[in-house]
Amino acid sequence: MQRGHTERNRQLNELGKESIMARKAKTKGLKYWKKKAWDEFSKYVRIRDAINTTGTKTSALCFTCKKPYSAFGLGCGQAGHFVPGRTHALLFREKGVHFQCFNCNQTLRGNWVEYEREMKDKYGIFITEEEKQAKYSNLKYNAAEMQEIYEKYQQMYKELQEAR
Repeated sequence: MQRGHTERNRQLNELGKESIMARKAKTKGLKYWKKKAWDEFSKYVRIRDAINTTGTKTSALCFTCKKPYSAFGLGCGQAGHFVPGRTHALLFREKGVHFQCFNCNQTLRGNWVEYEREMKDKYGIFITEEEKQAKYSNLKYNAAEMQEIYEKYQQMYKELQEAR
């Protein structure tokens, strides 16, 4: 009789663990989805710029110094923002984020003078100024919207990865 009672408790505990895990998966917060969304967006930017600058999916030219770097793996380039800051309004602006080497993005703090010159060459003055003004926007995302952004860029990355 004791054995059946113990078995029943074990089953209830397992069910309890499963429901707790399911609830946790459904209730991931904004911070969790923002990180996931950024990771996918960064991968998308790196493969997009690799294809556009070198014609490969493995290496890209830095937007600001034009040197080639690996797009993925240890020591790879980064998705660098034209306008500094990680606010929601700036984070996922495709025209304002490009492949940059660590030196330009981190050491030179974005290599802003060159970045602006390249932005004007690529998009023109109107878009460049529009990107600068975006930092004044008060855009806010919630967790569900961040999850949608994550799924969008996960799909876009997958499509570029599978292309050609």
